[in-house]
Amino acid sequence: MPRFTWSKKSIEHLNQLDPRLVATLSLAIRNTKLDFGITDSYRGRPEQEEAYRDKRSKLRFPESKHNILPSLAFDIVAMPGGVGTYTEHYYPYLAGILHYAASIVNDKMLPEFSPFILTWGGNWLNHNDFNSGVKPFNDWCHFQLDEVENE
Repeated sequence: MPRFTWSKKSIEHLNQLDPRLVATLSLAIRNTKLDFGITDSYRGRPEQEEAYRDKRSKLRFPESKHNILPSLAFDIVAMPGGVGTYTEHYYPYLAGILHYAASIVNDKMLPEFSPFILTWGGNWLNHNDFNSGVKPFNDWCHFQLDEVENE
């Protein structure tokens, strides 16, 4: 299996993430057959408002999980052959690797961490909007940490 390493920019984004996401991404990069990089993590007000204006986000500041430090969200880019691409067919594989890594991190959770769910933006189908004519918003490169609610 190929061994991939993080770029300087990906490391900068890793340093802004919740430790559970860092552990998930670190495990994923060691177990993937497809290289990927981290393109976004924490977003301040200017970055979030730009993402909203450019329709890369449906949320304004401070509503996104990108707007918390440490960040509870990150975006990735697939890098087949070392070249970044947002071609959709690469992202289900990467989502599978990241979900696998998240399940291991949850299973071997350190006592100071709480359980979490890794949510993939590629699964956002706006289920309530099927009859409204609203086009589904699939954010293939986006992942976020959702806390497990205590029952």
